[in-house]
Amino acid sequence: SQLVWLLSDLFIVGLDTTVTTLRWSVLFFIKRPKVTQKLVEEIDSVIGSERKPCLNDRDNMPYMGAFINEVMRFSTITPLAAHATPEDTTLGEYHIPKQTLVIVNLWGIHHDPKVWRDPHEFRPEHFLGPEGKAMLKHLVPFSLGKSFGC
Repeated sequence: SQLVWLLSDLFIVGLDTTVTTLRWSVLFFIKRPKVTQKLVEEIDSVIGSERKPCLNDRDNMPYMGAFINEVMRFSTITPLAAHATPEDTTLGEYHIPKQTLVIVNLWGIHHDPKVWRDPHEFRPEHFLGPEGKAMLKHLVPFSLGKSFGC
């Protein structure tokens, strides 16, 4: 019975984050026509209209990957995450004992102007390098480290 509860929790959590991410994606498709046009052009050039997409297409679609990453950064579906330190540790001048509850501000990470140019603007280019290649830095969409109590 515990296994059933655990699996149902995992399923519900996974389903909820997926549905919420898809809702945000639809919003940005509607609200950002220039972004949508770039996505359509990339899909047409890589996949076309004669076949279905496959997993191998992912490497050839950096703008699509950047769009998905920017949806997760901008919306930050999980704004806070609770964790416990696995051992005594020091962070800067602070001593943090083992099993201390630490709350990670994921929204703050994703909207920090020291890290992101125009952090309050939806820009898939945040995740593209100078030559339009995919670049994944500073994105923490769901959590960081082990969860509290694990």
